[in-house]
Amino acid sequence: MLRLLMMQRGFVFLALIALLAGCKASDDVVQTSEASGPEATSAALATAIFASAEPPYDPQAVTAELETAVSLWNSHNITAYSIEVRHARPTWNTQIIKLVVEDGIVSDFEHTCYPERDCVLRDVDPQSMTVENMYDVARQIIPLVDLNPEVTFNHTYGYPTAIGNNDAGWVFDTFEIIAPTP
Repeated sequence: MLRLLMMQRGFVFLALIALLAGCKASDDVVQTSEASGPEATSAALATAIFASAEPPYDPQAVTAELETAVSLWNSHNITAYSIEVRHARPTWNTQIIKLVVEDGIVSDFEHTCYPERDCVLRDVDPQSMTVENMYDVARQIIPLVDLNPEVTFNHTYGYPTAIGNNDAGWVFDTFEIIAPTP
């Protein structure tokens, strides 16, 4: 999923370069600078890159988001929930783990993978996929700036919605509270 997003961004960037390289000013267009040809294209490209640049990754800010999410999760005092986790690594089929968690312990789980016809089930500890344990995974991934970490959280309950980097990724779907909070 992270790689798809990076590929889409790369495609947009290449399309922008192709568009700028193919553009030529017509005679009836007034240019506001003396630059022409490659210089104008270079200036336009630099402006486009600057305008579309994402802010630099800030591990301290992401760590603060993590701690806010943990506090939000704890404030709800959720004792039983179900969640589906899609776990991927570069050499694995996507592993799909559906968990039922009660008092922090996995009480039931189903493990499949995608694509089902050709997939290989990997040895995955379902207990490692609980919300509480995935916060620890996020803490380990956040400082790994060179591996392009990505960590996002649900704004209502605080559970992770995605944790990943170039080496592994976890996406969390179909969260449901099973037992009401006391």
